[in-house]
Amino acid sequence: MNINRKARLIFVVLLLLELLGCARLDAAIHLNHSAELINTGEYKSAISEATQAIAIKPDYHLAYIDRGLAYTLAREYDNARADYIYAIALKPEEAVAYLNYANLLYYLRKTPEAIEVTQKFLRIHPKSMLMKIGLAGAYEAQDKNNEAYDLTSDVLSKLEISGIEDVEELKYIIKDNFFTHVYGLHAVVAAALHKNNEASNSIAKAKTYRNDLTTHYYMAKIYYIKGNWQQSVNELKNGYIQATKEQLDSPLGFESSFLLGNSYFKMGDMQKAIEAYEHFLSANKFDKKAFLNLGLAYEKLGYNRSAIDNYTSAFNLDNNLLEALTYRGSIYNKKKQYSDAISDFSTVLDQQPRNTDALLGRAYAQCMNGNRSMAKNDLVAVLTIEPGNNQAKKALTECGNR
Repeated sequence: MNINRKARLIFVVLLLLELLGCARLDAAIHLNHSAELINTGEYKSAISEATQAIAIKPDYHLAYIDRGLAYTLAREYDNARADYIYAIALKPEEAVAYLNYANLLYYLRKTPEAIEVTQKFLRIHPKSMLMKIGLAGAYEAQDKNNEAYDLTSDVLSKLEISGIEDVEELKYIIKDNFFTHVYGLHAVVAAALHKNNEASNSIAKAKTYRNDLTTHYYMAKIYYIKGNWQQSVNELKNGYIQATKEQLDSPLGFESSFLLGNSYFKMGDMQKAIEAYEHFLSANKFDKKAFLNLGLAYEKLGYNRSAIDNYTSAFNLDNNLLEALTYRGSIYNKKKQYSDAISDFSTVLDQQPRNTDALLGRAYAQCMNGNRSMAKNDLVAVLTIEPGNNQAKKALTECGNR
């Protein structure tokens, strides 16, 4: 090879390296723009910027994570899932994509899947603090408070010794956000386990890092656990005042709406409970409990048609949620739709033959439908299960006199 050809080859190689460096820089610039747009609530534009970063650098796993977050905030959950899964495939050793994916699954009420994702990573990296906290959050959602408490205690003990700066996987994590979340979650599970002093100390530490919607949400959960529902409402309202648009549009913002609905429901303010539940469900159509509670709130206000619709939605999400059919069957009885009531109660009794509420509801429907012998069989079954059930005794007499 002559000198000119060597020179040209060297020039081409150097040019390619320079272009590669420029491409990486351009991709990083687009990603930075995407993060800024997320902060200002411009999620569609953020998705566009992250997409441009990916077009320049197709293996840019941080861009997939960032775009997954933007998709989540824009309520494009299937796209968010796809981006997180691809980011995990690109960098299976890093925890952030796993954690975001697990949090999305939990928000979509796919808690067993969320636990599976976190446990999968922990089998490879058993010391991962990020995933331990992710798993603790999933356990808390399932009321497995002892397991959640052990995990948050373990993470806090290590962080208080080493500090966040010395943990490699936390180098991209905003310190204030992480500590607020860890201390807040620890406070909630401590309160659930009646470790009140520890809960108070933890929430106080959380407030030293941030005093925004995140902290107020955890404080509201503690008040809810203690049965102080008005204070729970007050905390959430204060949190909304201080919240950024990103927080309000995030899963945390909508989880706060669900907690607000539960607090109002406990207080007996059904109209405000309905408003809070409907706001939550405007972003998340996957929560059977929200539909069930919304149905109960509508029923208490006498809006039976709306109650039926929400009980139906709850049952469609989970065919094992038989209480939704029990509630719906009771409304059908009120509306004199006895055949529909019989169908609902029979479905319940196929799986729970000793469900006395369903037996009583079906007996009433059978009696009103003229099937007295079948009604009597159900009422006798109730008295076999609960010999002192006065409602069944009274119904036997009334149905026999019709």
